[in-house]
Amino acid sequence: MIRAFLPLVLLTSLAPLSRALDESREKAKEELNAALKTEDEARLKSASRASRLTAVSYMKDLERKLEQGDPGEIESSLEQITLKYPVPAVAEAAAKLRSSITQESKRKEDAELAVIDSLRKEVSEAVPKAANTRDLDGLIEKLVAQIHSTSDHRTNKVTEANSGLIPLKIFASGWQDYLQARDAGEEMKANQILRYLSSTDEQAPVPRSTILARIIPSPAAAPPTAPPESRPPLSSQITELDQMTPALRELREMSENLRPSPAEFDRNNARATINALSALEKTYQDFKAGLPTDLSFLSQLRSSPDLIAAQPSISQLKAKLLILVLPTQLGLGAEDGPQPGESVITFLSRIEKTAAERGDTSICIGAINAKLTLRKEDALVDMERSALLSFQAAQAQETAGQMAAAVESYQNALRAGAGHAMATLVGKRLESIRKSHPAETRKAFERYQ
Repeated sequence: MIRAFLPLVLLTSLAPLSRALDESREKAKEELNAALKTEDEARLKSASRASRLTAVSYMKDLERKLEQGDPGEIESSLEQITLKYPVPAVAEAAAKLRSSITQESKRKEDAELAVIDSLRKEVSEAVPKAANTRDLDGLIEKLVAQIHSTSDHRTNKVTEANSGLIPLKIFASGWQDYLQARDAGEEMKANQILRYLSSTDEQAPVPRSTILARIIPSPAAAPPTAPPESRPPLSSQITELDQMTPALRELREMSENLRPSPAEFDRNNARATINALSALEKTYQDFKAGLPTDLSFLSQLRSSPDLIAAQPSISQLKAKLLILVLPTQLGLGAEDGPQPGESVITFLSRIEKTAAERGDTSICIGAINAKLTLRKEDALVDMERSALLSFQAAQAQETAGQMAAAVESYQNALRAGAGHAMATLVGKRLESIRKSHPAETRKAFERYQ
């Protein structure tokens, strides 16, 4: 089913590779075989027939590896032949065969990269033109098919480029969600999706100005009617983390002295402010004392979103606290700490990317999990959280030695919508498993298709 969606240009370019050896490689192979026979004839006067049979076995082994198409295995076989037959004719024939294989690999790589590039261009053109959700169904199906497509011994360049389609698939799916919300008259949800798409750290296929132009302005909110003296003057008093403890003490005293109101709005407002600030202050004190910290304080802030929106200082304190505690929670060294003026999301995105590039799974997954915790819940977050769970399942299965199951779980992570960093880790792990457990990997891919 997956292969049915592959662009025709890819199937056309790969068809000769799945049939017989191409003409140039066949010729080079024949020259190598002839050189081996000539050398065997020269050795026959002083060697037993076993020498000739050894040459035949070497060629059979080479034939088998050429059919399998693994460049590393082919090179290993050629090295054994040239060591067994250290004569110029054999070395020259082996060099020609190597050159032919390199040219084949380059043609195959170029064909796959061309398909990926055409899909990237199609996303950039089709997404902003889509009038309804159905307009993107075919494009998303093609992206999914290419992301999950497999080919023998794909190069790292193609693997990386193919992984780069994952954020585009997520973006196209998000745009589809936006179109659905817009057509249903859900302006708030549509605007929320657009703001997320415009703020993603991945390179968007659509200009940010185009996304922002679609956001429907909200009507101006009415000014608050509560008397100024009934609200704790929090935003003007607390700007630094060290100010939280004395400010809390003062706020509690003010809360006890607030005049009752029919709806208990003032007292509840003050209580919510104190609870949110208390959660921040406790985490800060634990950090200063060298105790373990986590992001559980965020749940307290989410319980009063309207309050937090009205108190900018709490958001500022939250950002300062996160920048302070996250490096320790992620286990970062001093060289990877936050840079001056770096926001929380930008910091986490940088750590996520650099950790993935160097294959540091623990730090990368920790950064991804932290980002998901900070973001508002929506369909896209659900997709990425599902991908994270599949990745973690694969890690556990790999540790338990269940390699076939691990390969399937890694593939499920990609299918669920893993971001670029997680996709990079998946590519590294799949390549490692393929080298160490080729049979299990092959079976897993066959079952997955």
